[in-house]
Amino acid sequence: MKFSYRIILFLLIFFWTAGIFFEFFAEEFPLLLNFVPFVKKGYSLVCHQQPEKLVYIFNTESFVCSRCMGIYSGFLIFAFINIFFEIKFDPPFKLFLIGLIPALIDSVLVTLGIYHYSKAAAGFTGFLLGTSVFLYFYRSMIELIAEKRRITFEKIP
Repeated sequence: MKFSYRIILFLLIFFWTAGIFFEFFAEEFPLLLNFVPFVKKGYSLVCHQQPEKLVYIFNTESFVCSRCMGIYSGFLIFAFINIFFEIKFDPPFKLFLIGLIPALIDSVLVTLGIYHYSKAAAGFTGFLLGTSVFLYFYRSMIELIAEKRRITFEKIP
């Protein structure tokens, strides 16, 4: 993927991840406070937002739980790394399972009441999941761009 596309991808993921802390930014810029309910509702489409699972920074809650924050952080860090060191391999399915299984086990154990929810464990397992999912997401983006180019060239007489 071209360098400029990788930067655009990183910036999109960066702004999405920064939006998690929109309320924190809104306290610094009061004009933004009008948009807090809309942004929070937008993030509610991708996270349950249970109050006891949210991350608090300077007495301001994030718009996602710690597991989702870990997922987005993994995405963001790998998108940043990918700017400088392009990922050029097809990730094996095993890699996805390495990211998924710890998050799944943690979720099941908490749901069954075997142990109490830990924001640190949820964040870490979310991070593992986010990094492995990024590899598949990035591969899909490369294939989509290649397919778009192929269709464009086929239409030229």
